[in-house]
Amino acid sequence: MKRFLFENLYERPPLTVSISAPTPIGIICGIKNALYDGADAFLFHLEKLNPEFWNEESLAPIFEACGRKPAMVVCYPNVDNTRHLTDDEVFGIELTAIRAGAACVDIRGDMFDRGAHRELTRNPEAIEKQKKAIEQVHEMGAQVIMSCHVWSEYLDSETLIKMGREIESRDADIVKLVMNAFSEDQMVEAYTSTYRLHKALEKPVLHLILGKYSQTHRMLGAALGSCLSFCVENYDEYRQPLKPKLSAMRAIYDNLQYYHFE
Repeated sequence: MKRFLFENLYERPPLTVSISAPTPIGIICGIKNALYDGADAFLFHLEKLNPEFWNEESLAPIFEACGRKPAMVVCYPNVDNTRHLTDDEVFGIELTAIRAGAACVDIRGDMFDRGAHRELTRNPEAIEKQKKAIEQVHEMGAQVIMSCHVWSEYLDSETLIKMGREIESRDADIVKLVMNAFSEDQMVEAYTSTYRLHKALEKPVLHLILGKYSQTHRMLGAALGSCLSFCVENYDEYRQPLKPKLSAMRAIYDNLQYYHFE
């Protein structure tokens, strides 16, 4: 039986190590290093994996290397490996990952209507297709995190809550909302938005900000309502430097009171 990312929300939000590499052995090495430093869960960017490895035989050893730690996957259509793929093909890769051992997959809010405003489609046909995709994932025994990435604007709390409720209506298990912050004031306001999202939504929520202010918010967001924290084991050409390091996150989270869990 797969171990889900959010089996017990009264535990510390899982420190989820994001790993990108072009080969399975590269991902496995990242897993091994992160396990020694106390990773709780993993996120694998399959769009960065070379296409010849998008098969169950190649992916299975990756999830086996995680041991009892749950792992989720994303496959974003924004790099050379995936730019030519349809959303049906992207979703097919994620289904292959579930068969190989993934506990959770990312379905974008604009999947089947790529380029929709704020990456959240309002097209009835696309929404119905998303719901069927989520149902298929659930039937396979895995979870869905539905994500919206808004690079070009800052979103206030009310806008985020409306988006989050729309995602909940599609039966995703986790709501992921990512926006940009262009000033320190917006970064501070984002903390309030994280708390308000947690209080307003019924499903677990992951709220992140982009840009130069993102790392501070990522390091403290789980204390205010985000259900997990993305981090990296180390920095190299494959890993995003704006994500905090696992060692830094452990130092904070091992000594942090999670008021929103009480």
